[in-house]
Amino acid sequence: MAQGIYMIENELAQATDDLRTRLKTLYKSVNELPQTQQQAEWLAQTFAELHTSLEVLEIAQEQLEYKFWQQTTELHRVNKQLQTEAKKPQSVEEPPTEEQLRTSLQEKEVLLEEIHHRVKNNLQIVSSLLYLQANRSNDSQVCAILQESRNRVESMALVHESLSRSGELTRINFAEYVHNLATNLFSMYTVQPSNIALRISAPTDISINLDKAILCGLLINELITNALKHSFMACNKHEILLKIKRDSDGQIILRVGNSGNSLPVNLDLQNTESMEFRLVMTLVKQLKGTIKVERDEEVILIIKFMI
Repeated sequence: MAQGIYMIENELAQATDDLRTRLKTLYKSVNELPQTQQQAEWLAQTFAELHTSLEVLEIAQEQLEYKFWQQTTELHRVNKQLQTEAKKPQSVEEPPTEEQLRTSLQEKEVLLEEIHHRVKNNLQIVSSLLYLQANRSNDSQVCAILQESRNRVESMALVHESLSRSGELTRINFAEYVHNLATNLFSMYTVQPSNIALRISAPTDISINLDKAILCGLLINELITNALKHSFMACNKHEILLKIKRDSDGQIILRVGNSGNSLPVNLDLQNTESMEFRLVMTLVKQLKGTIKVERDEEVILIIKFMI
């Protein structure tokens, strides 16, 4: 349980650093675009406000760490008291010690649930700020970049929301998470089911931990976003498929495809210049997995990794 709490604390710090790095890269990319003096001033103000929001997120993280330290100190005190009691001659009355242990465990579970809830809220604040900034811009390129950043933040927030609602608090149901993530993306891009169909096939008995869930969420986000943006320019049959299964070796096989043909015939995933696919390759590497392209009636990316 303690490892799970430390993992979440580290994940929040990593997410904050990642957002800051993405903002710097985003600012550099957008700043290179042709723009008027008014657009440049607006852009500078927008990113200043986003950096301020990240500072607020870091303050919330420090408060969370302090609260965790307080809770941990109290748990250590209780554990030390229990160890002292255990060294004493065994008395007839065992129930009080068992009750203390149960109380300690419940406190840890409550703390872990609260951490997930606070992380989710902080990420949703960042998502809302990105949404507000996008609405203030008249530049379609800036709006698209901010929307993609918001989608990535939302995919991480969804992991913590799923964990806070689960009984285990350290693992989530993969099928449920993927379905919610894909549905959210369709909603954000205002996709009509009558125009683009979403086919998801996944067993309900696969669960993954926090680290793998966030990496998979970002990976699926990039692939579905790419399909929604580029796949149906000249295609009458609109369909996105997402299939998950586990092979005999325990590997997860994730298949994401579409009925369009947006990928270049000579696409080299290892040396691509596309930002989306460079991010996909980075995420696959962090999962210690493999990826390949399969072309038939549908273009499918196949990712394999261990959970």
